[in-house]
Amino acid sequence: MSEWTAETAEWYAKKYGEYPTNRLTVEHLELAPDAVVLDVGCGTAAALRHAATKVTTGSLIGVDPVPRMVEIAKERLASHPCFGTDPTARSAGPRAPRRRRVCRCRARARLLRPLGRPST
Repeated sequence: MSEWTAETAEWYAKKYGEYPTNRLTVEHLELAPDAVVLDVGCGTAAALRHAATKVTTGSLIGVDPVPRMVEIAKERLASHPCFGTDPTARSAGPRAPRRRRVCRCRARARLLRPLGRPST
């Protein structure tokens, strides 16, 4: 993935942030109210917002390597009771109990990128 700028993140959020596949995917999941949902590459947190209709007492955790995407996700999830921020996030907002947080984990997220083809 090339480096995304804040401008790229804003463009993506406007054009694809509410893509229907997020809703459709979550609709087919059996999520308990106390479930823990981890969305790797959460983007605008659209899938997490849909999951929030089912997960009312659990945890919603979003990880994304693009700082502006994390900010957008936080803005869009701020009113949900399972929302909080990880204290390591650069733009940390109000703290919530450890089990209730949305976090940004830039260094760890980079480890999830494909490492390329193995040498033969």
